[in-house]
Amino acid sequence: MVRRTDGQDVFQADTMDKVWQISRDIDLAPGVDHDQVLSIATPKARYTVVTPDGIFSNPIMDDHSPTTPEELTEVRHRVNEVAGSKYRSWCLRNGSSTIINATFI
Repeated sequence: MVRRTDGQDVFQADTMDKVWQISRDIDLAPGVDHDQVLSIATPKARYTVVTPDGIFSNPIMDDHSPTTPEELTEVRHRVNEVAGSKYRSWCLRNGSSTIINATFI
């Protein structure tokens, strides 16, 4: 778990970078089932958007850790509003912590 103790939520550039990097490092660890690593930073954590053109499922985080205020706001929105209760267990409602989960072979 990555947790902020300073009263801010995890949707800060430094914390999102830690979640991104820890998720990648865990995926590289020996004995990890690479298909079972899940956090809001992994491609398997997705949100769905319905548009007139169809239904689109995209990763919560893009192909990099969010750094700009706009990117951080968008990731917060994806977790709290779009992904809904599906990822509530991955990130506390108050945003103080998020989980990185891995399964070992």
